[in-house]
Amino acid sequence: MNNKITKEQWVVNILVAVIVIGAIWFGVYQTVKAPDDDAFRNEFVYACATEANVTFCDCAYDELKKDLGLDGLLEMSAEYDRTGIMPKSAYSAIAKCADKI
Repeated sequence: MNNKITKEQWVVNILVAVIVIGAIWFGVYQTVKAPDDDAFRNEFVYACATEANVTFCDCAYDELKKDLGLDGLLEMSAEYDRTGIMPKSAYSAIAKCADKI
């Protein structure tokens, strides 16, 4: 049995971790105020970097923000929190960063 994790599995694992952190942040966003972009980016990259390298995490944030916008990132996190299913809207953005792992 091969226990080696493929690049695709890394991408999925990292994205799940990032979305969970985003969902937590979204809860704060809902009850307090909208985060500024720098604060949200720092939290995103910090959380992501527990599972991947910072270069990948920076890339993932940039691509997700480019594709979804800040509000879209927060909505994506909330959707994952509600359903436990990674939104397909994140796949193409994250795939663009797979070479950074």
